[in-house]
Amino acid sequence: MPGPICSLADTADETVEDLVMKVGRETQQPSPCPGVRLFLLNRRTLIIADRKWQESGVGHVAAINPTRSFLMLTLYHAPHSRSSRIVRLVLELGVLDQVEIRIVTIPRNDGSGAIDPANPHPEGKVPLLVHDEVEIWESNAIMLYLTDLFPDAGLGRSVGSPDRGSYLSWLAWYGNVVEPVIVCDAAGLSHPFLDATFRGVPEVVARLTGQLEKTPFLLGEQFSAADLLLVSPYVWFPQATPDVPIIRDWIARCQARPAAEAITDFDQAAVQA
Repeated sequence: MPGPICSLADTADETVEDLVMKVGRETQQPSPCPGVRLFLLNRRTLIIADRKWQESGVGHVAAINPTRSFLMLTLYHAPHSRSSRIVRLVLELGVLDQVEIRIVTIPRNDGSGAIDPANPHPEGKVPLLVHDEVEIWESNAIMLYLTDLFPDAGLGRSVGSPDRGSYLSWLAWYGNVVEPVIVCDAAGLSHPFLDATFRGVPEVVARLTGQLEKTPFLLGEQFSAADLLLVSPYVWFPQATPDVPIIRDWIARCQARPAAEAITDFDQAAVQA
């Protein structure tokens, strides 16, 4: 992390209590240096030296560059695309106030749209998450990053959790197997190399069915980001949905959550803006 963030300036006019009253709540972000607590104020991050606050009620406070908060995450998003599931995750996590969503264009299958020069993704795709100038791409990587960054929402599994391995496996399986299988099937592609590498729709259906016969969601009794990711292709491409009641019921449970409707409204508003 940049050195200057730990060089905190004294505040002469306001106590830390005054600032906390303005801020409202402490962030869930990791602290950049020892003895420092982070509070969010209107998309700006206040850095508060906790030791001095405890001793005297007056802290060392620094506001990071007002045009770009140190802890602000930026998500590049094209409405009604694969990045919609990341916006939904942000809504599920309850951290929309900590993520700047920048709307960009992408090439569409119908020939509309184009690569947006404002999108830093090297291939012009979405989603792309930027955190402290570090780019994170691919939906499963972004979901893992965000659920690790905001663990209190319970949508991921932290290091040390008994089902951390299962969580990682479902996320990886989506990108390594599920999406290639669905895309190849939709395109009418079949080849022994593809079948040997990815298997096919029957194997995907069997894996999902096998888990959902045991638990209502992929990681057990509670909805997780793994469900959000694995259900997403059936949401944006319903023709691919298997005619298997237990899978259809799982999709319905996932889509009954408020964030499923909220992302639809969000994308519609973004298109009309």
